[in-house]
Amino acid sequence: MKKSKTEKKIQDALLLLLKTESINHITMSQIAQKANLNRVTLYRHYNDKWDILENIEQEFLHKLDTPHAKMITNLQLTTQSLHPHPNLRALTSFFKVFQDNFPLLQVLMGPNANLGFTNKLMTYLINLEEKSHPYIPVSIQKLNPDMFSYYSISSLIGIIQFWRKNQNYSPSQMAEFFFKIRIGAIKEFQNK
Repeated sequence: MKKSKTEKKIQDALLLLLKTESINHITMSQIAQKANLNRVTLYRHYNDKWDILENIEQEFLHKLDTPHAKMITNLQLTTQSLHPHPNLRALTSFFKVFQDNFPLLQVLMGPNANLGFTNKLMTYLINLEEKSHPYIPVSIQKLNPDMFSYYSISSLIGIIQFWRKNQNYSPSQMAEFFFKIRIGAIKEFQNK
């Protein structure tokens, strides 16, 4: 569902306020004022500030679906060949979503927004990771796939946290770093 111009104005107003003030201290009146709307219009679109923030967070998370679907397609096509480069290209497009949304992530992962966003991101990425399991051509007998998913996604979030503070790296550099760490961990378990 496409959001209206009014909803975009409301979301942008909240994001602007979050740059300087905690979500706990922001009021609907402040959001309405910042968006140049009256409160009646604001409440026609959202129930409260948490509803606005939840919509912003969900919109970002769903942006990860398309590159993830491409990664799964890529994994399905390359299951027979263990050549990693096509998967690395697909992973780069996944990282590009994060890069394209750095201003948003600065707010959502910063101290003023809902501190639970990082947990939501973790849960969302774990669910995407689990969808990939049937297509990952590497068998890891000595490793619990769910445990490995939590390890991988935790490290991915750490990499994203680092990257949003050190933005001079490209998506391909970040994808390659994550890819090598992940493949290295898999190889370590396969050798045991």
